[in-house]
Amino acid sequence: MFTIATKTEIGVQACVRMVAIGVATFRLTALGLAQNRPDIVWMQGGHGWASLSLAFSPDGHYLVSSGDDGTIKLWRFREGIVVRTLREVASCVVFSPDGQYLAGGGSGEVKIWRSSDGSLVRTISAHSGSILQIAFSPNGEYLASLGGDGTAKLWRVSDGSLVHFPP
Repeated sequence: MFTIATKTEIGVQACVRMVAIGVATFRLTALGLAQNRPDIVWMQGGHGWASLSLAFSPDGHYLVSSGDDGTIKLWRFREGIVVRTLREVASCVVFSPDGQYLAGGGSGEVKIWRSSDGSLVRTISAHSGSILQIAFSPNGEYLASLGGDGTAKLWRVSDGSLVHFPP
């Protein structure tokens, strides 16, 4: 398992063990601030600039991240390597409770992919504005989305149908 602990040096808070921190690890390494620092994990293939969202798989073996470089990356967490890159814009990402799917919300759409091979399962035209947050229900049957248009909606994952749209 991993330990969550932090240490502050040169004004940068860094991870002592492997902890998901977006591209902060990548940035520190790229800037030369992580040289000869065993407490900073090199994660090659990180996002080109900022990470927007991070989520662990339910088993803790994988991490999904979205970046402002227009990609979603699936990481094998312990090794810190990219397993798959999806060329998709997403402001938020999340795994389904069983880990079989991952979802990403971007410019009005929510997309669902198979975690195993990255194949697109469904696209839901969810909001008229950006997607701010998404979450699977505990049983994985539903997906909630919160949009920049001021609405929250509940979707059935199996067919992408709108289940509830609060007034």
